[in-house]
Amino acid sequence: MPPSPSTNQPDTIWRDAVKHYSRGNAHYFKGNLDRAIAEYDKAISLDPKNGNAYYRRGNVYQDKGNFNRAIADYDTFTAAQLSYAVDCELPDFG
Repeated sequence: MPPSPSTNQPDTIWRDAVKHYSRGNAHYFKGNLDRAIAEYDKAISLDPKNGNAYYRRGNVYQDKGNFNRAIADYDTFTAAQLSYAVDCELPDFG
């Protein structure tokens, strides 16, 4: 499932971000870790509020043994998820 567009994100930019995110996934699952990082970098540059790309890039860094970079990306992912949860309106179950 592709990541959701960030608020106020032009549709074409979001589509390009999803394209790079998807390419990153394809490269990751083929074992092309450096190419996966490059694609996730592009996705993040287009949509820096998208936590999913940080999470996936963190997985790549972890696989490469770069644990400090992985932790930084996981931290960013967690912050993005919390920010998204705070921004969502919950239904009134009253």
